[in-house]
Amino acid sequence: MNESVKGQSQKTAVGVIGLGIMGAPIALNLVKSGYPVTVYNRTASKCTALQQAGARVAASPAGAAAESDVVIAVVSDTNDVEDVLFGPAGAVEGLTSGDVLIDMSTINPLASQRFAARLDEHGVDFLDAPVSGGQKGAENATLAIMVGGKQAAFERCSDILAAVGKTVVHVGPNGHGLLTKMVNQVTAATSLVAMAECMHLIRQTGVDPEKALQVILGGAARSGMLENYSPKVLQEDFAPGFKIKLMNKDLRIASELLQASEVELPTFATAREAFNSCEAEGMGELGVQGVFKAYSK
Repeated sequence: MNESVKGQSQKTAVGVIGLGIMGAPIALNLVKSGYPVTVYNRTASKCTALQQAGARVAASPAGAAAESDVVIAVVSDTNDVEDVLFGPAGAVEGLTSGDVLIDMSTINPLASQRFAARLDEHGVDFLDAPVSGGQKGAENATLAIMVGGKQAAFERCSDILAAVGKTVVHVGPNGHGLLTKMVNQVTAATSLVAMAECMHLIRQTGVDPEKALQVILGGAARSGMLENYSPKVLQEDFAPGFKIKLMNKDLRIASELLQASEVELPTFATAREAFNSCEAEGMGELGVQGVFKAYSK
């Protein structure tokens, strides 16, 4: 632990690895909450805004970990997490016994459990803590955070998690945060497809879409996905808060787990096909509301 960082605040020194759509606002909210924050991103230019806000910038994941007692990783996929943890100049090289690694990425739960076991050999606790709420939730510090890992490690990090999320729940041992996230993503994907079909049907009927949505959202068919994304579809705003390609990655992981468990979910299969089709047709960089385009060809 770097003493110069430790002496700046009575609060725990936190490292954040990965400054994408989610990681950057998470890091910024930690800075705003008074935590001494050290950031690392593969594309160094993404660190500039955080540095201007008061964060330190590390040259590697190991460097960020060496400055911190708790390290948060927010990257895209299982291989990315393994690389920033155990690759060249990975976080494990800077972590010391007693530190905590919080992985907020959405990855394969079985791989996450293996990462937890490897870090345990170094005396480092691991929490899988995937999030829900998208870019807006990250910016407003209202994320839902589902956490797997040791109760003691969760309690130690509870204030840090509360600084970036509104609903923070310890759901069980390592891997259970990610298993809960898989349930969340299956539900989210099927709800998004329902939203897309609703918007497609409204257009096919010829009724005034704004008036139709006004009354639908006031009744029993109201849903978070319909409320959040139908206005964007009306405005043909497909800018990403969460990209189709990342949702499809999550659905791939969920599909693998379902197949291994021999669980069949027909509605999920339809949603999986819709998102897969969108990415295959070059729409992976669109926001998830772009799944509407699968129905509007």
